[in-house]
Amino acid sequence: MSPHPRHSRRALCGLLWLALGCGEGASGPGDGAEAGSDAAGETDGTPAAGDSATTADGAEGDADVGSVTELDAADDADDAGDQTSIDSDAELDATDAAGDAEPDAVEDAIDDGEAGAETADGGATAAEVSEGGPVDSDTGGDGDALVPTDGDMLAPDDSDAAAEVVPDPDAGADTETADLAQPATLEIDPATLPEAPFVDISQQFGAVSGAVYGPCVAVADFDGNGFQDFVTIVIASGNKTSIRATLLSAGPPQFVSGPFDTTVMQPNFACAAADMNGDNKPDLLFSGFSGAAIYLGDGKGTFKDASAAFLPYIMDFAAFGIVPIDLDGDLDLDLFIPAGFDPPPCTHLQCQFTSSDLLCTLVPPMKQTIEMQDRVLIRGPQLPMVDATKAWKVPAGGNQTVAAAVDIDDDGKIDVLVGDDMGSHRLLHNLGGSFASYEQEIGFHPYAGAMGWAIGDLNDDGLLDVVLAESGPTPVFAGVKPKPGLPAQFEDIGGQLGLWWTTWGASAWSPHIADFDLDGRDDLLVGVSANFSKAQAEGFSNVCIASRGDSGFDPFAGVPSLDLLYLRDGDKGWKGHKFPAGIAPHVVFLEQALLDLDGDGDLDVVQTRPGVGGMMPVSVLRVLRNDLSKKGGSFRVVVRGKGNNQDALGAVVSATIGGVVRKRLLYGSGGFGGTATRFAYFGLGAWGKATSVKVRWPDGKETALPDGVPGATYQALWP
Repeated sequence: MSPHPRHSRRALCGLLWLALGCGEGASGPGDGAEAGSDAAGETDGTPAAGDSATTADGAEGDADVGSVTELDAADDADDAGDQTSIDSDAELDATDAAGDAEPDAVEDAIDDGEAGAETADGGATAAEVSEGGPVDSDTGGDGDALVPTDGDMLAPDDSDAAAEVVPDPDAGADTETADLAQPATLEIDPATLPEAPFVDISQQFGAVSGAVYGPCVAVADFDGNGFQDFVTIVIASGNKTSIRATLLSAGPPQFVSGPFDTTVMQPNFACAAADMNGDNKPDLLFSGFSGAAIYLGDGKGTFKDASAAFLPYIMDFAAFGIVPIDLDGDLDLDLFIPAGFDPPPCTHLQCQFTSSDLLCTLVPPMKQTIEMQDRVLIRGPQLPMVDATKAWKVPAGGNQTVAAAVDIDDDGKIDVLVGDDMGSHRLLHNLGGSFASYEQEIGFHPYAGAMGWAIGDLNDDGLLDVVLAESGPTPVFAGVKPKPGLPAQFEDIGGQLGLWWTTWGASAWSPHIADFDLDGRDDLLVGVSANFSKAQAEGFSNVCIASRGDSGFDPFAGVPSLDLLYLRDGDKGWKGHKFPAGIAPHVVFLEQALLDLDGDGDLDVVQTRPGVGGMMPVSVLRVLRNDLSKKGGSFRVVVRGKGNNQDALGAVVSATIGGVVRKRLLYGSGGFGGTATRFAYFGLGAWGKATSVKVRWPDGKETALPDGVPGATYQALWP
């Protein structure tokens, strides 16, 4: 397949637009200094025509965004005018991570003193099952499996299909599905996509009119009643910024506010929820220009600053995310902190929109400083945490970075995905005391924006795929069989899935993989703060000055702000949908999280997103109820850990649905996408139940659970 269209181009500087500054446009390894100098000889920034189908079998209806199939890694660079069929004969087998595939012996391994972590008493596996009423659904709540009613699926062309396909229970013919896999020269205007039925219920869930919200949405059961809640930050002057918890139950939501001390740190871009002190009460973690902060929860929705006890006294970094993660496997939660720099004035930033890209550079170039170094903070036998960045061999951070935790190779050690806005993105493979960094050699692009990660299995081959939200064509890195000596390998299938064409001019943020319509297959949600068309992208030379309102010109006039939802269409492909328009388009921060707000078994969306266009953006809270037609029931698994990892961060819940193993990764979020914490939701589709339901704990132990049935909640305890 061809390279991603942005291999060697300056991409949208997304993460640090809070003050609308951008970082130095340093090229990744092997990347040429000029556009068009990438290894594939691509000169116009567009993917090769061979990367997409060119047919359209319908003029209206849902948008079919491409086929989901196993891809041949050898389909690399066909002639630009040729159509390329996707070879599904390639076997993309999952492989065990080879211990001898790592670099030479690691020096300076961190020694945290073999902390005696508190563990749960007893070693017996415990699984509690609660089977209440069936999930409320379109069937009237009888708990039976649902048969989709909004259009049958075309059977895939079997002319070159070697991979085994589980029969679709509702297979048939769909005459209203438009094929959105497009020739390389065409983009797809997201405004032409059908609108997903998500209803704005912000006022019901406490959105304060006129309030300024920080880009923070943290989800957990903050009051311990079995319902997930969410927390936001309401920004105010005079040290009146507050933490606002929206607590859910079987009745109306309750709202609790408490102070956030801005005399020490002003929260900026990301927050996360995790139990940091082992009391089974979720706590809050915040990033800021002057470091990080930890607020301990009281189990009632209020929080108290404990940063001085947990964090180093000197925090000489500007944090743009905060990822709770057990790096050393001792049951204590450590921290990986993506860093960046406080932006320079707009006069130092030169940005120019082209027909498909935003090219940015700093004049003079930004030098690497200590505040831009990503950090590892290790929790040892005593607090505060210790800065172990050097021992863990953490690469220099770059402009602004965003990170997500995942055990990419199933070796029992949690790795870190890092994206550097206007730079490279990489996998930090956990060697047990230090990292080995991999970039282009595992299939990542040398250059991209970076506004969040999503992790899951989008093509049903059993290998983990990762999505990196960025400006312009969104890459979908599908896991493939790694080459010898590598912990993982990826290739970008965003063109085949159709994401390139609908995100061509998008400022994309905070992606999530989940089953939104409960058909038993995973979908993808990408938040979008602005959808520029080629025509809208022309006409101004410095987006930084224009966005601040300094120029008197509003570059966002007439620009839509449409989030994008890609739903699986059986075994055939994807259908693209747009969300209701955002309040005000802007290129900066959009944070979102998923939870079941109304107890109907499907996942709803909570966002903080731009609220004022044409100037420094003000974030507003938006709460969207999922009213998609349900194609089945659902069940959920709730896990509980032990020691100082009560959230069991690093656990993986799996279930076989329709012959395919579906996984829910419970690694938590460090801000802008990531994965869930404690709660794993599964749609059942027309199959009606899931088999082989189990939890694999961070230490490799497993807990088997009963078959998943509609409306059930299974509680699993780490043995």
